[in-house]
Amino acid sequence: MSSGPVQQTIYVGPTGDDSKPGTVEQPLATLRAARDLVRTLNRNMTGHLVVELRGGCYRLSEPFVLGPQDSGTNGFDVIYRSAPGETAALDGGIPVSGWTETEGGRWTAAVDVPEMRQLYSDGHLARRAYGKMPWFLPDLELLPDGRGYRTANANAAQLIGVEGLELVYRNIWAHTRCGISEVRQVGAHYELLMRQPEFYLAQKKEGVQLNQPELMENVPQQIMQPGGWRYDAAHKTLTYRPKLGQDPAQSTFIVPVLETLLEIRGTPAEPVHNIALQGLCFQHATWLEPNRTGFVDIQANFRVTPEVLLTVRPGFSWNGVVQYAPFRWDCIKSPANVICHAGYDIRFEECRFKNLGGAGLDIERGSCGVQVSGCEFTEISGSAIQVADVVTADHHPDDPRLGVSEVSITGCEIHHVAREYKGGVGVCVGYARDVHIAHNDFHHLPYSALSVGWGWGELDAGGGAYTCHPDALFDTPALASGHTIEANHIHDAMLELFDGGAIYTLGCMPGTVIRENLIHDCIGIPGGIYLDEGSADIRVERNVIYNVPWGLNLNNHPQGRSETTPLVDNVCDIAPGMPGFPEEIAARAGRRVADEGGPGA
Repeated sequence: MSSGPVQQTIYVGPTGDDSKPGTVEQPLATLRAARDLVRTLNRNMTGHLVVELRGGCYRLSEPFVLGPQDSGTNGFDVIYRSAPGETAALDGGIPVSGWTETEGGRWTAAVDVPEMRQLYSDGHLARRAYGKMPWFLPDLELLPDGRGYRTANANAAQLIGVEGLELVYRNIWAHTRCGISEVRQVGAHYELLMRQPEFYLAQKKEGVQLNQPELMENVPQQIMQPGGWRYDAAHKTLTYRPKLGQDPAQSTFIVPVLETLLEIRGTPAEPVHNIALQGLCFQHATWLEPNRTGFVDIQANFRVTPEVLLTVRPGFSWNGVVQYAPFRWDCIKSPANVICHAGYDIRFEECRFKNLGGAGLDIERGSCGVQVSGCEFTEISGSAIQVADVVTADHHPDDPRLGVSEVSITGCEIHHVAREYKGGVGVCVGYARDVHIAHNDFHHLPYSALSVGWGWGELDAGGGAYTCHPDALFDTPALASGHTIEANHIHDAMLELFDGGAIYTLGCMPGTVIRENLIHDCIGIPGGIYLDEGSADIRVERNVIYNVPWGLNLNNHPQGRSETTPLVDNVCDIAPGMPGFPEEIAARAGRRVADEGGPGA
């Protein structure tokens, strides 16, 4: 928390008025008006400027943007905070009301939005109407030309003319979504023609390709499951089938509309700085691009796009055959609903990120000295926190000011995220320096809790284990080093996917240490601490791991990299109550110690 004198406090309230002076007796109504007032006061600050928001919902019609002109000066901060004992929520959604009961136990309501992808019912993500596969279409087979599928099952007749159908695939560590462009009858069969080029990308991408679909989503309302919904954009009508005992007229429904709630955006030459966000809630935002282009997951919610596939790039050989599929290490991330771009000395303190349709928080290019402390991330469709990116401008930037460094994530609780894009993770670190992740609680995650590093070693100096075209190699180290991952409590991760871990690493990261983390009950293989391809210069020590398939897994043997990753005094397969369980290490792990002011607080 910021200490020191306060130059002025500006008050904002849901029932305020932007024509008022922003005093406690006459508060402003909007964040935008408060920000504009700050701009008249922050040129030569003599103390902190505080924007205090009374509790309540601040519905945004556009993103709240903080630029370089909104920074603190003279070492003082501009602080946006909830009033003591209250919570102010930046909300990008619209409420749904006026429900009418129709046939089959379904209810409808008018919603005037061009498209939607999420619906939140009483604070939880509601499922789009779906049919499980292969139950719904048991004989689905790929067309010979690869453009889609065919089936003789009569259930497909219900899909003719239905807009927005989507197939969902679960492939070991990847979770892919591809749209159906048309369903048509051809003789005794039905053809499901897939939307392109996403279906082609999903079949050709490097890593794992498509298998049989797990689900079909956005199916017709007549086969809607309890708790499911479907939106008819042409008629602006939302249809919902209540859960057992639920009365829609007595429930709260929110449709997220905005894709960005808060954007802190500077430039390398003029970053945003000295901004603190305290006790705020960021809620009800969406991400609509998958409606149009699908979601072709490579790993950790990084995606391959048509631009990646269709750009001529040097190939690499595998088993003597030159490959021209998109590189796993040449992908773009899924965007977050809160963004910090080119900011330094930015703090998120005791904030809550919930009901978000993208990722939660992006700390991206040009950011330094960003702190995330005491925050909660939950009910998020993608990853909770994404630190840095993975393309050339990140691993070998032309301008050193573009790098991401000195990020701290401490005392946070990250749970029930990656709800729709299940390859997402709790915290994903791309190419960055000196990221400190300590005393956090991670739980109830479909895939890895922490994913740190990228590139499978191929973007390190001299390349990795694959035989790459010389033009794809770098002579200088990638921007990745100095991370500390310590005293985190990770449990109930790896619940749905495989080939990940509570803590998962890729690539060379000199000076990185993974120590004294408490890890248990992560069921997907291998599940514990997983040093995957190219992992190097990482020390793993005094971690406590039990009730996972494999406590420590090294897949970094090529080039002798396992020799650079010492495993020291880790305790595996000894649970609480058993002789030798390290009680002191276990007691120090997790956010409760940080909350009490202990190590890492």
